[in-house]
Amino acid sequence: MTDSTPSASALARTPPSTEPTPDDAFIFAGNVRILATHNRERTEGTASSDALCHARPIDFTEDDSVALLLLLNIAHLKFRRIPDQLPYKLLLQVAILCDQYDCVDLVRPWLKDTLWLRDEQLEFSRMSQRQWLFIAWVFGRDRVFEQAAILLVKLTTRGSVWLTLSPMPPGIVESILSHRLRLIAELLANQQTKFSRASARFREIFVT
Repeated sequence: MTDSTPSASALARTPPSTEPTPDDAFIFAGNVRILATHNRERTEGTASSDALCHARPIDFTEDDSVALLLLLNIAHLKFRRIPDQLPYKLLLQVAILCDQYDCVDLVRPWLKDTLWLRDEQLEFSRMSQRQWLFIAWVFGRDRVFEQAAILLVKLTTRGSVWLTLSPMPPGIVESILSHRLRLIAELLANQQTKFSRASARFREIFVT
C-alpha cells in the first residue's frame, strides 16, 4: 500500500455519513478482483495491486465493509472521501482491519489528536467503549492504553461484560485480572494491618 501522506487540504470533511454508498464504491482503477459484503449483500469490485501489494483476488467478505472502503479509499489516494473524525464503532473496525492486514502506517496521518483520536482521553473511559483498549494497542497510543488498563483493573468484576469482548490485546484479560487480585490482596492486607494496630491500641488502653 502507498505511503503517500495527504496534504492538509486533502483532509476535507466528507459528506454526511447518512448518504447511501454508491453501487460502484468498491470499484477502483486496478487489476485485482476483490469481494466484500456490503449491506448484507456480496459485492464485487476492483483495486490496484500497487495499493494492495497483492496481485491475486482477495476475499474481504468477512470484514466490515465501511471500514474496508475507508482503507481502500486511502490506499487509492481518495483522501477527500476520508472523514476527519470517526465514531467509536467504526474506529474499532478500522483498528481491527489495520491489525489484521498490518497496515497501521496507512492510516497514520489520521491518528492525531485533531482527527480520528480527537477525544480519546474522554472516549476511552466510557462504560460502553471498553475496546478502546484494543484501539489504543493497535494504534500505539501507549498513554491511553495504560490509562484504560488501569481503569479496568479498578472497575472489573467477575461478571463484567467486557471480559467476553473480542478482539482484545493478547493476554490483556489475564493480566488485568491478575493485577486486580493483587490489588485486592494488598487492600485487604492494609486493612488487616490497621485493624491489628487498632486492636493492640484498644487492649493497651482498656485492658492493661
